Amino acid sequence: MKRKWTTEELVDHWSLSPSELDLVLRKKGVHRLGMALLLKFFQWEGAFPRYKNEIQRCVKRFVAAQLGVSMADYQAYAWTSRAAKYHRTEIRDLLGFRPVTNADSDTLRQWLIETQLPKESDDTRLKRALYEHFRILRLEPPTLLQINRLLRSAKHQFETHLWESITASLSAECQQALEKLLGDGNEIYQLDADELPLNQLKTEPGSVSLNSLLSELSKLEQLHAIKLSDDLFSQLSSDVVERYRMRVETERPSELRQHPKPIRYTLLAAFCWQRRHEITDTAVELFLQLVHRMETRAKKRVSEIMLRQAKGAHPPEKLLYTIAVAALANPEGLVKDVIYPSADESTLANLVDSFDTDGTTFRERLQHRMQSSYVHHYRRLVPRLLSVLEFQSDADHLRPLQQALALLKTYTDPPSQPYPADVDIPIEGVIGTDWQPRVMVKGADDATTVDRMAYEIGVLRTLRENLRCKAVWVSGAKRYCNPAQDIPQDFETKRDQYYQALQQPLDVEQFIRQLQAEMTTALTRLNQGIPSALQTKNLLKPFHQAALTMKDA
Repeated sequence: MKRKWTTEELVDHWSLSPSELDLVLRKKGVHRLGMALLLKFFQWEGAFPRYKNEIQRCVKRFVAAQLGVSMADYQAYAWTSRAAKYHRTEIRDLLGFRPVTNADSDTLRQWLIETQLPKESDDTRLKRALYEHFRILRLEPPTLLQINRLLRSAKHQFETHLWESITASLSAECQQALEKLLGDGNEIYQLDADELPLNQLKTEPGSVSLNSLLSELSKLEQLHAIKLSDDLFSQLSSDVVERYRMRVETERPSELRQHPKPIRYTLLAAFCWQRRHEITDTAVELFLQLVHRMETRAKKRVSEIMLRQAKGAHPPEKLLYTIAVAALANPEGLVKDVIYPSADESTLANLVDSFDTDGTTFRERLQHRMQSSYVHHYRRLVPRLLSVLEFQSDADHLRPLQQALALLKTYTDPPSQPYPADVDIPIEGVIGTDWQPRVMVKGADDATTVDRMAYEIGVLRTLRENLRCKAVWVSGAKRYCNPAQDIPQDFETKRDQYYQALQQPLDVEQFIRQLQAEMTTALTRLNQGIPSALQTKNLLKPFHQAALTMKDA
């Protein structure tokens, strides 16, 4: 029972109706207040109080005032007397409730197994759902001890059936693959803990790097080799599956081996099923960050080079003159002895960078730097990425991107040769306008060819943009899944209930007006709270960014 009650709540829920008042006034002495409190408590909770002082003082004072009696009468009320038992019977008959029978317990147990345990594992929420079901069936809840016994019995039957059904759905090949996660035969006692396949799957990714992504893709390949069905745990909520997965995370391999096969296979299957979703999301996230890093690092490097050139930090003519003089003075000497005293290794590297570009504009230099990094470092990622992850989209305007991904997946060999002449290479909708001049290269005979490396970079950049907004989604992912799976399957039929739970209006215009009002109020408070030394511009004008400037002295 809640502790704090407002006056409005007391009036709404604890006021005695004329018929209820007539029933209570038939009692004598302390029985009046006791009967009244039991009646109103049962109407509120759907059950009688578990102990005498469960009812709050403010409630007892409010009900006593309606009866014109002292609140102390409730303390004198005999809680376990025959009169109190008779009062409970009267209240049950009045409200149409009855005690739970053995037949009801069997029905309730089956209801828990079929409707609640597949989607809920927390005892508190299960008890809350059970109490609500008691109220719907107009049953007086049994004691807490009996409810706990009912829950334990239902959980045992549910899990026993689940373990057997999951094990029966696994093929012999899949069961063998799950066993190998715990080690193979007698070798399990010769391997270090980090060498066990199961422990390797438990490891988290390292920092954002190409090796981290390749490691995650290797884990995904190992999980795909187990060949678990995509709908193996579809009938269970993610919270229930997560509870089984956490048992594998916390138990040692030796403890897992001691479980009977149905339990062991179910726990390992739940772990692999959950980890497959998590690692897929992690791999996608690492891919997004790597593509972004490739561009930002190239942009930073090109900016440094161009800034250094603009400042004249190392004038090329003077530096070359110094190197030439040193070389002529000692033509037989070693480079590190003759050249490095005049121009060290880093200085020479910067000189090479300043000339190692195929264009003069910032964009051309940036694209050249990105392509160089891609060829020498990032390109080995693409074959593994496209072989492990399956990118999908239902949008018609992204079909060219899907064709481009299929092209990259087909031609994974080193790009020493251009694409065959008869291959359809999608450009529009795949390569941005800023990269098209780099991709479409004209030869000496004015024939246009496609630079494979530049084309692959353009495809990956477009893929990243569409993954971030979920226009493209990944099979087996959870965060980057099909957007249609983000909403409940019964959303259309229960739209009103879901909007009510979100406390949002159904009318889009009303939603926009409400949001505009909230933003205007917040910006007005900000404007009023800014120190007088600051002046704001365009703060409350729509579609303009706020600007803060110091007032003129």
